Amino acid sequence: MGLRLIQQTLLANDGLRPVSALVGHVLDHFDNDIDAIVDWSKTAKPRDYGQFSPAIFAFAEQRDPLAIEMLKATADDIERLIIGLHRKGASKVALMGSIGERIVPWLMPAAASLLVKPAGDAMDGALLMARGHHNLY
Repeated sequence: MGLRLIQQTLLANDGLRPVSALVGHVLDHFDNDIDAIVDWSKTAKPRDYGQFSPAIFAFAEQRDPLAIEMLKATADDIERLIIGLHRKGASKVALMGSIGERIVPWLMPAAASLLVKPAGDAMDGALLMARGHHNLY
């Protein structure tokens, strides 16, 4: 989501999409310096982009149109994955991490109903998959 937020901020700065409070938040973070955003993005890692996720959720609560658009798009992507995993035979799908926990209210009921609470952490899941304890293929 953070990468998309940076992209949308640059588009808003270029007048190609409406400016919103969330865009202003990102611009403030970079002292309204577009060159600083571009330079930062050249070396940014996923965790760097991830720092903006809490703001996206917070601004969505304030009805910011960009934040809502972004969360709807993220929910659509996650729904597609949940349903795809279910069709492949996964009987249990769990979302992990702060985004996983916070995106559930944005999911359509059909996809949300396929979710279970995590039985462990990400490392536990990775070990189960490495040992072949899954029914994905």
